[in-house]
Amino acid sequence: MANVCATYRIKNLVNGNLYVGSSKNIYRRKNAHFGKLEAQIHENRHLQNAYNKYGKDAFEFTILKHTDPSSLLKEEQELLDEHFGKDYCYNICGVAGSPSVTGRIKTADHRRKLSESVQRHFDTHPEHKAHLSALRLGTTISAEVRAKMRQSKKRGSAHHNSRLNEEQALEIRQKYVPRQYSFGQLAKEYGVDRKTIIRIIQNKTWTHLKVQ
Repeated sequence: MANVCATYRIKNLVNGNLYVGSSKNIYRRKNAHFGKLEAQIHENRHLQNAYNKYGKDAFEFTILKHTDPSSLLKEEQELLDEHFGKDYCYNICGVAGSPSVTGRIKTADHRRKLSESVQRHFDTHPEHKAHLSALRLGTTISAEVRAKMRQSKKRGSAHHNSRLNEEQALEIRQKYVPRQYSFGQLAKEYGVDRKTIIRIIQNKTWTHLKVQ
């Protein structure tokens, strides 16, 4: 696939919030964004938090304007001037091409941690790795990988990684009392880690359940 130089927008279809940027290889940038968001290592914490809350299907990637490389940063800056600082804008820097975003120097330790984080995610979700590889190579995703992807989207106890059931998730929400019945106590009682308990309490997982 030929390189495409353009500005782009990532839009949250639920609340209308957006992120804008530019790239000399727009499809590689798109894959990079969603690959990091899926692995929960995206540099933009606002965009990552929104992705964790609403899920992949809530975000739309749109090419806004094709341009030549010499005008790319100018076009991006015009977008940032229009949107940056507004409540709906996810961007954390208002300067196109800023080193704080695009040219950030990562230490060897930082790069190692990022690599380990990505590897842990792909070890748990091999179907995501296969999907990203297929996108990069322009190949067709196999029926087996598609089946695993459908399984990974299932909610509650139907999810292949779930260690709890609907009844237990409801119990956790009902039992939790700040500074009385802690995340740690619930994690020990139900045999899961604190992060799992926190996400249940904060309604980031098991969102289809309502406390009775």
